[in-house]
Amino acid sequence: MVDRSGGKNGDSLDHARALVSALEQNAAAAELDANLAQWDAATTGSKEAYALYEESFLKYKRVFSSPEILAEITALLQAGRDRLEAQMTRRLALLQLLLTEHTTAPEKLKDLTELETAAEREVSTFRGTLNGKPATSNELAEVLRDSRDRDQRRQAWLALKEVGPVVAPDIVRLAKLRNRVAVSAGFPDYWHMQLGLSEIDSDQLLETLDRTAAATDKPYQAAKGRMDEAAAKRLGINRADVMPWDFSDAFLQELPHWMRPDVTRYYEQSDPVKSAQTYYETLGFDVAPILARSSLYEAPGKNPHAFCTDIDRQGDVRVLANVKNDLHWHTTMLHELGHALYSSHIQSSLPWSLRDEAHALT
Repeated sequence: MVDRSGGKNGDSLDHARALVSALEQNAAAAELDANLAQWDAATTGSKEAYALYEESFLKYKRVFSSPEILAEITALLQAGRDRLEAQMTRRLALLQLLLTEHTTAPEKLKDLTELETAAEREVSTFRGTLNGKPATSNELAEVLRDSRDRDQRRQAWLALKEVGPVVAPDIVRLAKLRNRVAVSAGFPDYWHMQLGLSEIDSDQLLETLDRTAAATDKPYQAAKGRMDEAAAKRLGINRADVMPWDFSDAFLQELPHWMRPDVTRYYEQSDPVKSAQTYYETLGFDVAPILARSSLYEAPGKNPHAFCTDIDRQGDVRVLANVKNDLHWHTTMLHELGHALYSSHIQSSLPWSLRDEAHALT
């Protein structure tokens, strides 16, 4: 443990350097194994890959599950902020957050990891059914985008929701366990813990959301009314009969394409991947190495969505996608490669704990 009585500035700094260096070195190795395992799990969906991911993810968490190291870092921060370099203080603070999250009873940590990876696998590998057969997310999205058959639209919309009952039992158990762990760490619940560990003030967040709602509710209702009218006209029904499956995406996150200018001719002969690559090249960025490491097209068992991941915080940045030649995937590839370029341009000379986004909000 740290001597809280003081000491020379050099002693505090040297001790902090040694402690942080060892912890970051262990974390980097464990994180690399976990990220590679997660990538294999997301791209293949196999039980074996998810089992390895669960095992490696737990090993990563265990790096940050020592109450002794947590107490030592807390003591360093409390007693040594005026004696530590600014960068070292920030590294200690970030490591303290990770230790606070994962320092819990070993059996709880194991149960948390098991439930988290089980839920992740269920969501990633699940396929809804349409006309009695499993359908990809792209196929279901295509129905909502193009079909005028309301029964088919309803079936596709419900198929996109079928994963809910499947994953619900694990999610409920996970939520209860997360709340118990959060309370034991001194937080009211898991929600408050995650905000706190993300350095976000919960009161400020709620105030911001309330102000945003107050400023946007009326404009949204007006816009939603216009969308209802457009959907009713397109499908030949009364506005009062419009249902959630009558829009062009499962969560009404986008303006229906039939209310926008038709831009099909601008992309129907192009390729989303090549178009995004060309776009970033015009800005002076070479994304070819990122694309070469990525998984871009549909495959059995593969995660049906899209994300960017930084495997090693040293340049191995990848994109998972399920590209089809439509407007959604043109915009999605631009989006994910934007994340990828951000991650791949973080200074490699920074220490492990700082070689990440400046903050989650960025």
